[in-house]
Parts: sequence; structure tokens; C-alpha cells
Amino acid sequence: LRGILIVAIVCFVVATLLNIRISYSIIHPLNRMVAIVEQNGNADFSQSIPKKLLKRRDEIGTLAVSMERMQGDIRGLFQDILGEAGTMDHDVEISNEKIQMLSDKITTVSGLTQERAAEMEETAAGTEGMMRNTDSILESISSIKQDTLHGTEVAEGISLRAENLKKNA
Repeated sequence: LRGILIVAIVCFVVATLLNIRISYSIIHPLNRMVAIVEQNGNADFSQSIPKKLLKRRDEIGTLAVSMERMQGDIRGLFQDILGEAGTMDHDVEISNEKIQMLSDKITTVSGLTQERAAEMEETAAGTEGMMRNTDSILESISSIKQDTLHGTEVAEGISLRAENLKKNA
């Protein structure tokens, strides 16, 4: 009875130790995977999956391999995004240069337009002066015409009086 009791206690202690060892071999890797998943959830992909977990042939090993593949895909995606961002930065720089060139050309065109506007104002002022001169000339011609008509009337009157004097003489 005593031997059976000792064997039972030894078996119980061995079973308990094996249970603790098996539990530790499951819980510890799961805790490591949970910590890595939490880091990934915070967009920190710097910690890699331990090789020991990747070599396991159970569900934890499958989970570790899947997490490593996911991390690699996400890292690749981030690298693509960073590459595209660099390309976009370059494209923005080129666009800014072209916008600056366009702004310079617009400034030049604006200056030329202002010059042409000033020239057109001068031309308009000259045309207005010519119109005033033309009006003045027309007034002078009208005045000369009236003076000529008056002179013609006076000359006809003199001619008539001369005729009358001739007849009377």
C-alpha cells in the first residue's frame, strides 16, 4: 500500500511537472505572438518573429509563419508607399518649377500688356488730338466759305453798282 502510494505521488508529481512544462511550452509562445501582434497593431513592424517559433510544427508555428508573411507583405507595402511618396515629391518639385516658369511668363506677358495698353492710350490721345485738329480745320473751312460767300455778295454788289455807274455815265 505504501509502495502504491509512493508511486501514485511520484506519478502525480511527474504529471504535474509535465503539465506545467506543456502549459509553459504553449502559453509562452502564445504570449510572444500576442506581444508581436500588439506591436504590429501599433504599426511597429520592427520586431521579427523568433526563428524558434517559425520552426514549430504545431498551430503556433503556423501562426508564426503567417504573421511573418503578413509582416513581410506590410513592410513591402510600406516600402512601395515610401517609393511612391518619393516619386510624388519629385513630381511636385517639377510641378513647382513649371508653375514658377509659368508665373514668370505671366509676369512678362502682363508687363507687355501694360506696355501695349500705354501705347494704345498714347495712340488714342493722338487720335483725339487729330480729331480736334480736324474739327478746327472744318470750322476754319466753314468760316472761309462764309467769308467767300460774303465776299462774292459784296463783289456782285460792286459789280452791279459799277454796271449802274457805267449805264449812268
